[in-house]
Amino acid sequence: MVYSLVIANEREIMQTRKNIITEWELEKLYNQLLDDVYGTVTIAGMEYDTSRALKDTDPIAYRVGMHEYADDLITEGYIDGWD
Repeated sequence: MVYSLVIANEREIMQTRKNIITEWELEKLYNQLLDDVYGTVTIAGMEYDTSRALKDTDPIAYRVGMHEYADDLITEGYIDGWD
C-alpha cells in the first residue's frame, strides 16, 4: 500500500513535467518513501522522520540512496530523468 501511494505521487509529478523531475521533487519523493517505509526514529528521546535523521547523520548514504531510487524510477519507466 505504501508503494502504491508513492507511485501515485510520482505519476502526478510526471504528468506536470513530461517525465522529467527536478532534484527537489526527487528529494521530496525519496523522503516520503523513507518516512512511509521506516516511520520515525528515536534519538535521545526525540522523534525524527527517518529521512531527516538519515540526511543529517549520513548525508553521503542519503544521496547515494536517493540516486539509486532515481535510477529505479527511470528503469521502471516512471520518469525519463531528473535535473
